Amino acid sequence: MQPFLKTFKDEHVSVRDHACRTTYKLQLRDEVIRDLLLDRIEFDPIEKVRYSAVEALGLYGMTNEKCRRVLLWTV
Repeated sequence: MQPFLKTFKDEHVSVRDHACRTTYKLQLRDEVIRDLLLDRIEFDPIEKVRYSAVEALGLYGMTNEKCRRVLLWTV
């Protein structure tokens, strides 16, 4: 799992985007994954990556207080 986790912070936009999309395709529900998605939403400079992370969180409903706050911030 460690190599996959590194893809969320890769220097290439397409790699980060695919990492976000892969999480909901594979139904990876893990707190570490959730935190990485939240990090992408808050700090990724590329809108496409942020959108993919929001979509991944929303598609399988991984929520907590921080998720709700970040998702409301994005709107």
